[in-house]
Amino acid sequence: MPGGTMPVLFDPRVAPAIVGDLVGALSGGSQERGTTFLRDAIGRAVAADHLDLIEDPSEPYGMASGGFDAEGVAGSRRPVVEGGVATGYFLATRSARRLGMRSTGNANGPWNLSLRSRLPGGDLDAMLARLGDGLFVTHLLGGATDPVTGNWTRAVAGFRVVGGRIDHPVIDVTVGGDLARMLHAIVAVGDDVERHGAIRSGSILIDGMTVGGTA
Repeated sequence: MPGGTMPVLFDPRVAPAIVGDLVGALSGGSQERGTTFLRDAIGRAVAADHLDLIEDPSEPYGMASGGFDAEGVAGSRRPVVEGGVATGYFLATRSARRLGMRSTGNANGPWNLSLRSRLPGGDLDAMLARLGDGLFVTHLLGGATDPVTGNWTRAVAGFRVVGGRIDHPVIDVTVGGDLARMLHAIVAVGDDVERHGAIRSGSILIDGMTVGGTA
């Protein structure tokens, strides 16, 4: 796998890791302690303008559905990110009080979340065609996100893609970027939606990521 700057497509089984990092950055605890790269995010563009992140505690058969959180506060269906702009945090009573806000019923964490794009996505073949020449990530092997700086680095496995087609498998490739920039560089979200825990997302295509090649 050659190193360099290139587009990277994240399979829907691993894409929730990116959504989870966004959720962590918008959590009340991170906001009130200032340990987030998205501090004072409400009203600011935090992702590409075609993206919405919807929270819905009343989703039928949802894995994170419920009426009330551990503090007895009801959640509600709402956009947390709308058109790329942050419209809310994930707040329990304590963090809400410290921020001068009201609890959003998230003492137990987020309810069902769905990442959606207002632009066409397509199935896996369509997403690979949009990827063109780059990396298709199917497994995260290690690494971490720095919640304060947004530095995002992972060792991954997946496939080298050439001309929109899978060429050969790769392993122990390093992928890195700045999460704030990555969220704005999301080109498309696929129609190949899967649900993992509280998060529902299709494959995510991000342009301009740094890839370190493997021997």
